Amino acid sequence: MLLTDAWRTAERERDAAEQRFTQVRELSNFLLFDLYDQLEDVPGTTRSLNEIADRARIYLDTLARSEGTSPELRLEAALAYKRLADVLGTPLAANLGRREEAGEALELSVSQLRALHREHPDNPDIAKGLGEALYSKAVFAFIALDDNEAAHDAASEAATIYRRFASGAREQEFALAAIDAEVEAALPLAWMGRETDAVAALKRALATLEAHLDEFGRDAKGLGLLARTESALAETITRMADAGEGDYEEGLGYADRAIATYDRLAEVSDKPDAVRRSQAISLFKRSLALYSMERDKPALADLDRADAIIGELRKKDAGDKGLVGTHAAILEQKAITLAYLGRHSRAGETAKRSTEAKRARLRAEPGNPGLIRDLASNLAIVAEVAELGQRKREACALYRESERRMREFQRASEAVGSTTEPMIEALPESIARVC
Repeated sequence: MLLTDAWRTAERERDAAEQRFTQVRELSNFLLFDLYDQLEDVPGTTRSLNEIADRARIYLDTLARSEGTSPELRLEAALAYKRLADVLGTPLAANLGRREEAGEALELSVSQLRALHREHPDNPDIAKGLGEALYSKAVFAFIALDDNEAAHDAASEAATIYRRFASGAREQEFALAAIDAEVEAALPLAWMGRETDAVAALKRALATLEAHLDEFGRDAKGLGLLARTESALAETITRMADAGEGDYEEGLGYADRAIATYDRLAEVSDKPDAVRRSQAISLFKRSLALYSMERDKPALADLDRADAIIGELRKKDAGDKGLVGTHAAILEQKAITLAYLGRHSRAGETAKRSTEAKRARLRAEPGNPGLIRDLASNLAIVAEVAELGQRKREACALYRESERRMREFQRASEAVGSTTEPMIEALPESIARVC
């Protein structure tokens, strides 16, 4: 009798614990998904959005300390940490810019999902969740931390996990996810001095994707991945051509294909703003190839079009830090293109706007290696704009600051164990010429 009573008491306690877990989980999901999504596009809600994220973090930490819950509930809680990371600062979409906290939440998500995957290696939902978290980790490492090796490793691991489940009823879902992760794994290679490997990996991914789309059809998700892969090839091949190892015309061809694919995607997508954002980035990348080929007028036309698209999107969401960064890059390239077209007054004004934006981003995240490097590169380009406009004193100051910032970038990268690029080779020569 006593054993029966003890068993019933334990059963009631387990039921109560699971009920409390479920209630807290539902509340955190409501905050992170329903309420956050409702307020995200409402002007003036940034403070409220930060408070929502803080409250959701408290609930999620409570869930993490819970024991004896089902794998399904643990999976949902781990994915909620990933969602929290995206909200706080993973550069996949609009976020609150809280980079360090985003990294912490993302690591918690990955560690919890790894544990679940070890316990249930044949569960496709857990595998998918771990793949998604690793993909977010790759993007975070590549863009927010400037850690190319970590980005490549995380994306490669995600691709391996997805490939294992790319068969049967969920073949299309997992196959596309694997290709997407393979593209993400290739991108950092170009910044690790492995451009040839990056191009080869991207071409393999593109060939696999095109065969997949021929079999399953070209829906919005497939077209989006196709355009992204074509755009990545355009950018990487152009970088190789800049180093004397690639073909600008080949890069331009992939850029043309990406923009045409985005045109088709715009006709079927239910997220037109996301498509326009990606198309603006592809226009920017094509302008780089055109600029390198000394085709400055068509390059400027692409930049004007990209500038207009991003400007309209920023009016809708002024707090989107990703849009701010993209706009700064477009303005930077626009400034140097205008300078080589002899439009020095407009070039100087545009250059200052780009530098102001990049300084503001770094002030918001001091010590971020990627943002330090971006500012160093920007200053070198803006210095060249000033030099072309015969403003040598201004050019000298900008070149010298670029050099200081590049050294700062190298120190910051070494501090986090990241692979660093060499100094901008032309800086000493430029400083000697104008200073």
